[in-house]
Order: sequence, then C-alpha cells, then structure tokens
Amino acid sequence: MNISNYLMSSFKGHIASYLSDIEQDHHPSTVINYAFYLQRFGDYSRWPEPDSITGALVDRYRHWLTSSTGRGLSLEPATLNCHLVALRGLLRWLQLKRISSLPPQRVLLAVVSAAPPQSLEPADLQKLLATPSKVNQSSIVSRRDQALMEVLFSTGIKVSEAANLTREDFTPTKKSGEASMLKVPSPGRGRARDLALSRQATKAIQVYLDIREDSSKFLFIGHDRGANSKTRGSRALTPRSIQRLVKKYASQAGIKAQVTPQTIRHSVATHLLLAGVDLASLQTLLGHESVGTTKIYEQVTDPKMSEVSAKIKNKKKR
Repeated sequence: MNISNYLMSSFKGHIASYLSDIEQDHHPSTVINYAFYLQRFGDYSRWPEPDSITGALVDRYRHWLTSSTGRGLSLEPATLNCHLVALRGLLRWLQLKRISSLPPQRVLLAVVSAAPPQSLEPADLQKLLATPSKVNQSSIVSRRDQALMEVLFSTGIKVSEAANLTREDFTPTKKSGEASMLKVPSPGRGRARDLALSRQATKAIQVYLDIREDSSKFLFIGHDRGANSKTRGSRALTPRSIQRLVKKYASQAGIKAQVTPQTIRHSVATHLLLAGVDLASLQTLLGHESVGTTKIYEQVTDPKMSEVSAKIKNKKKR
C-alpha cells in the first residue's frame, strides 16, 4: 500500500506508521478503508498534533459526520462507527507507543439498533445456490463461484473470512462417512474455528482446485482472462468482490429481496435454529464472542416457530 502521501506532517507520519503496523493482521481492504477514514478526520481537524486531539474535537467531528445541515455528511450510525473505530484504533496505537493523545475509550461509538436479521426462505436459497452453474461464463469462474456459494451455504462464515481462506484451510476427508473440514482463522489472534463442510461443498471445492493452474495460496481468487494462465488470479477475491458476486447471482435467480453474504449467513443461522441446533453450538459455528450476539436470531425464529405451530394445529383440525 502506498502511504508516502502521509509523510508530510507529524500526525500524517503517525497515521502512516499505524497503517503499516496493522497491515499484517488486517485485510488490505480494511487498511485502505482505515486510511480513508483517518484522512477524512485529518482533513476535518486540519491535521493536529496527537496531543491536540481532544474530546471536544472528536465530539465536533462526530456532529459533522452525522449532521444533515450545512456541510454535514448525514452518515448513518453504522457508517459513523466505521469512522470512529478507525480513529479509536489510531489512538490506541498512539497510547501503546507512549505518544500523548486522547485516550481511545473517550471515543464512544453510536448505538446501532439491533434489528432482527433478514433471512431467505429455503426455496430462494436453493435457487441462489443453483445459479452459478447455469450462468454462461468461463468454466473456472463458474466452478469457483459454485464452490464459494457452497462454502457460504455450508458454514455461514463472514464474507471477510471467506476472502481470507487459503488452500491449507481446506482439509478433504479421507474416510467414508466423515466430513471434510474448513479451518476459519480468527480475525484477531483468537483461536481458529474448525467447521464441517457438506458433501456438496467438498466436491465443489475439489473440482475448482483440480482445474486451477496457479500457485496462489488463497482458496478463492480472481481469474483475469487477459493474464497468463499460471499467474492469473494470484490475488484473493476481496470481500467487495464476493458481495458483488452474490448480488449478481441473486438478481439472475430472480430473487427480489436484497441479498448479501450477510443475508446468507443470517439464513444459515436461522434455519439451523429452526432445525433444533442449540444456541451454544450456533455461537461456536458463527464465531460470536458472546452468546448474547447469537440470541438475536431468536427474534427471527420465535415468530417462525409460532407460524409453523399454527399450521400444524390447523391441519389437525381438518
């Protein structure tokens, strides 16, 4: 990542060093986004020295980001938090470097209403899953997208986790009756999750890997038709690329609802709860640190369970 433009002032230099330090543990797109958010803070605050960053300055910045009057940006709470998380990360880094500045805990995040997650009906999920193999495109791209969709459907992993998967994370089964495994690295330094794959996901991954001629370590990569076949696609698909793929296939499948990888994740979680999977197991599968985060799916499944129960009672009355 080119960060030389940040070296024009002391504060810009600190930002450059911070971004350089986090590159190893964060996806490139995350670092780029942080650079954008911190650039915006710097432009607003006129690039102050670290010890000049005050709570009052951050409060004014927050107001500017959310204000709908004047030159305010009218950002939604979730987008506001993206800006504030980047700033808080920088302040935490300054603190670790013993550089005097505002304590990171002084930057409070906006409260985002926890609306029940939206999920797709099983019929729409099946239509979406079947679409990549029906689309007229190069074989390797079709096989990649089929494998990607199978993994998302089988595991419910986050889009960022899917983008970071490597070939070594996939362990095909060698025994009949046993499931293949997918090791999903933790975004931080936490313990990775070992998730069982469906037979369909296992087969789709193996078919895709068998026709690849590149040496990239990543499981899902881009395939540029204009590049040499042995070097093309050395880069992993980005989370944004995966989001675009899911959106494209949802449209081609005739699904009217807005569909994202997160929608698939929510759908997997919802259907597992409806199938009787307990919250603790679902928490492990999804990688939630707190079971409280997992409990939000009960808001979705409770009405669905009531609906199913009502249908059963109506049938008994007939």
